Amino acid sequence: DVIIDDFTVSTADGGLVEGGEVVGPEEPTVESAGTFVATTEVKSGQYLIGALVDGVYKVATKYDESKTYGYTSAVDAVAAGGAITTATAAEVYTLTAVDGGYTIQDASGRYLYMKGSYNSFNLSADMPTEGAVYAITFNEDGTANIVNTAMNKTWQYSVQYTSYGAYPEINSANVMPTLFVKQ
Repeated sequence: DVIIDDFTVSTADGGLVEGGEVVGPEEPTVESAGTFVATTEVKSGQYLIGALVDGVYKVATKYDESKTYGYTSAVDAVAAGGAITTATAAEVYTLTAVDGGYTIQDASGRYLYMKGSYNSFNLSADMPTEGAVYAITFNEDGTANIVNTAMNKTWQYSVQYTSYGAYPEINSANVMPTLFVKQ
């Protein structure tokens, strides 16, 4: 026989099991980045970039700090009354007017730019000399055409890969994004 005395069992996320019930850890508090409303006008400011898929917006999120390139990941957000209030600071992109269009920076302040034949984005802490300007126009349905002016590639959400890239042709299997401006 083995007798065990004074022990605790914890779950993988740090919760404790007491009397067969998982206790804690407390859910972390995530602060909203504010209220963002769908827009068909653009000027310098803070935005969410979201593609509507099955009633849920797939909102672009910032890149991991260690990444210098890649496709843009997304998180789910629900728009109530045309506004998203659940976004966190990680989902906020800054658009800045420049000659020929806008630059786009992720929540870490890094510029998204394009080079070569890739459909993914590159990231730079400094403003790149090429591939960082985007022309933005709007479709009748309120979605945005965010076009890299150097590569002539358009931002689209790939349902298949669950991420954003910029492609030379608009693919009907992909979803065009909506811009939400911070109020």
